[in-house]
Amino acid sequence: MNPLTNNPKAQKAFQQNEWNHFRIEAIGDTIKTWINKVPAAYLIDDKTASGFIGLQVHGIPRDKKAGTQISWKNIKIITDNPDKYSRKSTLTPVNTKNNLTIKEQKSGWKMLWDGKTTAGYFF
Repeated sequence: MNPLTNNPKAQKAFQQNEWNHFRIEAIGDTIKTWINKVPAAYLIDDKTASGFIGLQVHGIPRDKKAGTQISWKNIKIITDNPDKYSRKSTLTPVNTKNNLTIKEQKSGWKMLWDGKTTAGYFF
């Protein structure tokens, strides 16, 4: 949903055949990621606000599949007060919905227009 085609710094941050550090923050409807401390993505999406956590790898060439080992280490999952540990991202968020974020709602923001009727559209 947020390819790195427009983020060359994040593309270059990944170190092939080395241990890479990934930070993934999935808090409410907001997902922020970093690759080796470089901001990679900042996505606001209400389609995947809950569910399971799955770690996976994409794109191993066919000739490299035999004997390929994938390892994860030092995984930490925080469920109590995750906003306390959230980091600021320098990226502009990609918002896939026409709603307020959960954080905006908690801060008291209101939509001016419901997107369906003319209520709230005219001042």
